[in-house]
Amino acid sequence: MGTAWALIARSTAEDVNRAVDAADRAFNEGEWPALTPTQRGHLLWKLGELVSANAARLAEIEQRDNGKLSSEVTGQVQYVSDYFKYYAGLADKVQSAVIPSDKKGVFAYTKYEPKGVVAIITPWNSPLTLTSWKLAPALAAGCTVVIKPSEFTSASMIEFAGLFAKRAFPTAS
Repeated sequence: MGTAWALIARSTAEDVNRAVDAADRAFNEGEWPALTPTQRGHLLWKLGELVSANAARLAEIEQRDNGKLSSEVTGQVQYVSDYFKYYAGLADKVQSAVIPSDKKGVFAYTKYEPKGVVAIITPWNSPLTLTSWKLAPALAAGCTVVIKPSEFTSASMIEFAGLFAKRAFPTAS
C-alpha cells in the first residue's frame, strides 16, 4: 500500500457558497473592479512569468497527480505560461464599437463588460492546461473566478493557486 503524498480538503456546499460569495465581493468591491484592462494585463503577464519560473515543480506535481508522462506534462505547463501572456496582451484590446444601422435615428453600440463570477470546472487529465484555457480569458475580461478541479487531481491546482498571492492579485476579504 502506498503512502499519501498530498492531502486535499473535501469541500461542502457551504464552502462552495462561501467561495462564490467571496468571488462576487471581489468582483464588486475593492481593488479588482478598479483595475484598468492594462493593469489586469500586467498581472496576467507576471503570472505567466511565475508559471514559467515554476514550470518544473508544477509539472512534477501534475505528473504525480494524474500519471501522465513527464515529457507531456512539462510541455503542457510551458504552454500554460504562454496562455496567460497571450491574454495579458488582449486584456486592453477588447473595444466597444458603433454598429452600422440602416434604421433612421437608431444608434447601435456594443460595450464589452465583465459579467461577474465565472465557474470553471476541469477534468482530471490536464488540470493546469484546461483551467488556464478558461481562467486567462476570464481574468483578462475582468471577471472573478471560482475553480472546481477534479477531485482526483487537485494537487497541481492547489500549487498553482498559491502563485496568485505571489503576484499580488486582489482578493476578497
